[in-house]
Amino acid sequence: IDHSRIIEITKNFGSDLPAITRAVVGFSEFLISYYPFILLLLVSAIVGIIYVFSIQEIRRKINAKLIRSPVVGEIMRQYILARLLRIIGGCIKYGIQLPKAFELAANASNNEVYRVACENINKKITRGQNLSSSLAEEDKLLFPPIISRTVRGGEKTSKVDVGLLRLSAYYETEVDRNLKRMTQMLEPAMIIILGVLVALIAIAVIAPIYQMTSRIR
Repeated sequence: IDHSRIIEITKNFGSDLPAITRAVVGFSEFLISYYPFILLLLVSAIVGIIYVFSIQEIRRKINAKLIRSPVVGEIMRQYILARLLRIIGGCIKYGIQLPKAFELAANASNNEVYRVACENINKKITRGQNLSSSLAEEDKLLFPPIISRTVRGGEKTSKVDVGLLRLSAYYETEVDRNLKRMTQMLEPAMIIILGVLVALIAIAVIAPIYQMTSRIR
């Protein structure tokens, strides 16, 4: 429906547009009039975000905040641990030394916090400390105790790789489960938001028509 015709007809009947209609019309006219500037602003914002994330110190601080956040942080940690443990477990399985395994894991983590943690563990291992105690000394949020306990058990049976690969599969399952749960939580919210937007637009169109028919009667 052409809102300009609704405005013209309403004025001919000597009526003022309802507030909700004026708001919707004003917003649509703003978008039509200034869309090049809005697009430029969006592109600039995206470029700015990419630039900010390219600065290592800022990226490290953002990663540190995100990795410790309640919902998103948990999924991020599980995803990173699944990758790290699979890389390290695979390296041990095929006879690659632990220092090299943690070097590969640090580069593959794509997260400054985990990269630093892997480098710390690597230094301890290089000095002769065993893997389970090196993991146990790290932040429990980054490396939950179940990892060091599993590695400790694997060190006794010479099956560290088996334990790490099983943990990797466990974390992969948890990531899938949590992503599905988040999607299920977001779906009702998105439906409500879309429903409210459609209702507002419908009311903005119907309100002036109802107002005119009321005056005619």
